[in-house]
Parts: sequence; C-alpha cells; structure tokens
Amino acid sequence: MKAGDLVKYSPEPDGSFIGIITKDPGIHLEYDKVAVEIYWQDDGSYTFEHVEVILDPEKEWLELLSESR
Repeated sequence: MKAGDLVKYSPEPDGSFIGIITKDPGIHLEYDKVAVEIYWQDDGSYTFEHVEVILDPEKEWLELLSESR
C-alpha cells in the first residue's frame, strides 16, 4: 500500500466513495498506529486511516481497491 492506491469507503450498502492514498504508510502520532492519508474526491477532504483496518477483510466498509506500481 502506497501513495496513488485507491480506497473505497462504503458507509451504506447502496453508496460508496473513492479515495486516493496521498502519503505512504507511516506512524500517525495521534493514534500511534500505522496509517495513510487519503484524499476523498467527493468532498475534497483528507483523512488518516489505519492500515490494519483497510487490509482487514472483515471491515468491508473500507477496502483497498487497487495498488499502484
């Protein structure tokens, strides 16, 4: 997982949002966990999301869609 990869956030079964990872994984000081920064195209916002949540197959509401080379 690195900058340029796409992430999908699906808060509801009939809706989803696509985000672009803008920073490679690193320790997020506030959470003390490995996280990535994501730019959300729908509203132009940035968030930090934990890598372990994105990669967890049981967390279907947030998933890695594609990996850049």
